[in-house]
Amino acid sequence: MTADQQAAWLLAWSIAGRSRVRVGRWDGRRDKWEYSTRDERDLTDEVPGKPAAALLYNSHGMCRTFVVDVDVPGTAGRQVLHQIVALLEILSRPVDEEFQAAC
Repeated sequence: MTADQQAAWLLAWSIAGRSRVRVGRWDGRRDKWEYSTRDERDLTDEVPGKPAAALLYNSHGMCRTFVVDVDVPGTAGRQVLHQIVALLEILSRPVDEEFQAAC
């Protein structure tokens, strides 16, 4: 696993509505990846060996997610990934009382 893959996987914690993930299973007949409930497991820091999808919706069907699909290779992709991580860190900070009162 590369450092970039590990960093990208850690973003799953920021976007997941539940701490669950579905690991992909290749369906050769349909020529595509399937993400069924039978392949669902707890979301951990361990990067799956196959494509995986963090569950975005909570048990009430609500989604509190900012989704970004980063498929940019090389240096440009790493820069975008670092910028997204920085943005998510800012968005996940608690709102202080002074700011909240001003709104």
